[in-house]
Amino acid sequence: HNNLCFSILSGEIYNFKSIRKQLIEEGHCNACDFKTDGDSEVLLASLAHCGVEWTLARIRGMFAFVFVESQVTEGERVNKVTLCRDTFGIKPLSYACNPQGSLFVCSEVRAMPNNVGLKNIQDVLPASYIEILIKCKTSWSMREHKYDTFEAITSLSTNNHLSHEEHLSAM
Repeated sequence: HNNLCFSILSGEIYNFKSIRKQLIEEGHCNACDFKTDGDSEVLLASLAHCGVEWTLARIRGMFAFVFVESQVTEGERVNKVTLCRDTFGIKPLSYACNPQGSLFVCSEVRAMPNNVGLKNIQDVLPASYIEILIKCKTSWSMREHKYDTFEAITSLSTNNHLSHEEHLSAM
């Protein structure tokens, strides 16, 4: 294969079962594509088949993740690395690169190696994700994005109510 995807998850996706069901019902995946009953596999399938924006609009939980898409285009390998944190930033995620162009990602700054010349260690901010496009070790482009998981919150006018059961069935 010329294409490869993988992800690393720190944390927990609370609603992974409903996302898995939606992926299957909408034809993005087959039930037999899933080998486990875990949130990491559902996150990978969602990111690989539907993309970052689709996934972030749906997942709920406390998480930090790294998602890598690697493909060969016109004979050149291109890697897209996505670093993401949950809305509240419960799980930390830091990144840096060394002068040779290697990317380092850790769940804590203190876990970064101190013998490889890392400069400018950065935290991924809560409710944001960073996309890094790597064409070769020295050709990088980086974009930071914000996302809002609260767009789906419904406001109620005065003297109206929404029961817990109604809210859950609307989700």
